[in-house]
Parts: sequence; structure tokens; C-alpha cells
Amino acid sequence: MEFLLWSSGRAVLDLVKFADGKVEAGTMKKNRLIACGMKRVRKWVSAALSTEDSSADHSPDTSESARATIQTGDAYQKTKDPEHLPPASAWQRFGNGVRTISRILGSQESAFGFRVACATLSIGIVAFLRDTQAFFIQQRLVWAMIMVSIGMTVTAGAGVFGFVGRVAGTVLVVGYELQVQKVGVQVAQSSGQPAYPLYELAPYRLACVSGGMLVAFIWTFFPFPLTTRSQLRKDLGASLYLLANYYSCVHTTVNMRLDGSGGNPQDKTSPERRLDIARAQVFTKELALLAGLREHSAFTRWEPTFGGKFPRQKYDTIIEEVQNILNYMALISYASNILQYDEENDPEQASWLKTFSQLVRSVDVTSQELTSTLSLLSAAVTNGNPLPPYLQAPEPYKLSEKLEAIDADILNISHVSEPGYAAFAVMQIASSLISDDMGKLI
Repeated sequence: MEFLLWSSGRAVLDLVKFADGKVEAGTMKKNRLIACGMKRVRKWVSAALSTEDSSADHSPDTSESARATIQTGDAYQKTKDPEHLPPASAWQRFGNGVRTISRILGSQESAFGFRVACATLSIGIVAFLRDTQAFFIQQRLVWAMIMVSIGMTVTAGAGVFGFVGRVAGTVLVVGYELQVQKVGVQVAQSSGQPAYPLYELAPYRLACVSGGMLVAFIWTFFPFPLTTRSQLRKDLGASLYLLANYYSCVHTTVNMRLDGSGGNPQDKTSPERRLDIARAQVFTKELALLAGLREHSAFTRWEPTFGGKFPRQKYDTIIEEVQNILNYMALISYASNILQYDEENDPEQASWLKTFSQLVRSVDVTSQELTSTLSLLSAAVTNGNPLPPYLQAPEPYKLSEKLEAIDADILNISHVSEPGYAAFAVMQIASSLISDDMGKLI
């Protein structure tokens, strides 16, 4: 707690200094439009056109610099195609482009769009038949078509919730009556639709919307349902895989800060700076994915259940455990900042930190066992397969005992004022809590 308060105080002090610097420079005296640079716009466009993946887009961004490469494991580089080797000729690259079109047409989004089109035309066909065309216009069945097209969602849970909300909100048709009073009955009937008084129009509108929602509900489950529960399970598997990726980044970060191979963090081309960017990207996407998981979990209440009850409480517990592990990993990454030292500007603090770092490197403090375990959990949840037999959670690394065996004075209470001493305690406690939560997940 003392370390966190001290770190928070330093962060607030840095923010105050930054704000005072802007005031002294005269920046706050002028009003100006703050626009994004072209580099940021290019990244947005590139992200909008690229394919999202739970593994490919979360590896370190090697496109920013070709001078250094950060290795966080081959499993976290771009996903390989198990059926095709990389293209070696222009014809093969052209074939990859053709396969991209097929992949788009066969995607889940395309299938959902086709389903919405079928549901909409199941009502719209009435407008194309001679005997029912007038009925379609006069009774305003276009409202039902609109409700189908805007009311259907990819998953059944969110769709049912939206259906109920739209039916409940349909009683608000006062705007139509105000329109008739403004333009007159003759103008209102010029489209072929008779003008009804409000007490007659409201039941018609409710019937059209309810019919449209019924059609949308049928097509949500026909020919096969796209349930929020299956999407929740798949996203949870992706979340666990991202968590493994994030731990791999944290593992590499701690190693870099211990051996001093990260370079200057202010240099955009240094390994540590590029790793910081990669780690922040994974952390941001993991937070967004966790928010989506909680939303999916809430929508599962609205789905009809066929068969056994959905274990929503167990999924909520797993989501909370993933959130806790992510917080502990972020805390380890933040605390490891103190392990960097500057011998020129602060030789006294650097002396203890240098000795401590050398001892930690000698006992191999970090391990990728947690990364492997999280990857196995991700595959098991995503594919619905059992975990390997006799799988156990990684044990917390008892670093303090190993360090005291090498140098009994390194963790003496006399060094408690050292910032690195508190950082070490935070990292040890966070590592133990991660091991406890991993045991609960398994």
C-alpha cells in the first residue's frame, strides 16, 4: 500500500508539473482546434480495414522500426495458415486475394447479413404481389420491414432484449398525429396510406411492429440459433489467449529492465519503448474484451433455454478472475519500472538496485509456464475440449528465499527505504495472487 501511495503521489506531481509547464509556456492562453496527425489517421484507416484477430494483432508492432525485434514467442506472431504455405510467386499472391473474397463471403458477418435479408423479404414479398400490394401500403407494413432490418442482432440474447424494448416503445406515435395536423389530411393521404386518428393508428402500429419483431425472432433462431452464450464462450477463450499474450509482454519487460537491455524508454526505436506500445495495445484490447464479456453475460438472461440451465455464475466468476489476473500483471509491469537505475544521477540508489538486479538474474526470476497454462485454458474454452490430465497451476516463485540463500543482507530491513525494496514486495505479492487465481481458473 505504501508503494502504491508513493507511486500515485509521484504521478500526480508529474501531472502538476506538466500542467504548470503548459501554463508557463503560454499554451493555455489560446484556444485552438486540436486535430489528429496524419500518422494517427493512417493507423485508424489501417485498423478499420485490417482483420481483427485474438492473436495476430496483439504482437509487438514491428512495422514501426526495423532496427530491433522483440521476441515474445512464436505463438504470438501472425497466425499461420495450416493448409497453405506463404505465397512464393505473383500467381500465388493473386490466389491469396481470391481466397480473401471467399473468406469475406463465408464470414459470420456475411451469413448474418443474408439472414437479415431473408427475414426482411419474408415481409417485403407482400409488396411485390398484385393481390396484396395495396394492403401492404395501406396498412403500413413497411414499419414491420424496418423493425426487422434494424432489430435483428448477431446474437439471440441482445436481439430478444431489443425486441422487447422496441415493442414497448411503439406506443409513442404522437408524432404522426402532429404531422397530420400540420400538413392536413389530404396531404397525409397522398402516399396512398389512409390517415387514421391516433386511437386507431396506435393499434395498427403496434401490430405491425410486433409482427416484424416476431418475424425477426423466428429468423434469429432459424435455421440455427446464434446464441449469446456461444459468443460468450468464444470471447472468453480469446480473452484468456490475450491474457497469455499480455503476460508474455510483461515477462519480457521485466527481463529487459533487470538486465538493462531495453535501451532508452524515450527513444521510439528502443526495444523497451516498442514493447511498451505493444503491451499497452494488448492491455487496451483485453479491457475492451472484458467489457464485452460482461455485456454478453447480461444478455444471456434474455435467451430462451432449451435443455440444461446455462452456468452463468461460473462464467461471471471466470471473467472476474481474468480481470483480477490482468490487474495483478499490470501492477507487476508498473512496479518493475523501479528496477531501472541511473548510476550517474543517483549512485546510492543505483548501488542497491544493481546488486539486487544481478542476484535476481542469477536465479532466473521469471518463467513462461503461466503463458503456456493460459494458452491451454484458452484452447479448452474456445473449442470445448478438456484440459490435459494432471494439469496444475504454476506455483508462485519463492524469490525471497532464493535471494536470502545467496545474499542474506540483500533483503535486510535496513533497505526498506529503497524504492526497489517496496517494488520487489509488490511483485512478489502480485505473483502469489496470480497463482491463487490461476488455481481457481483450472
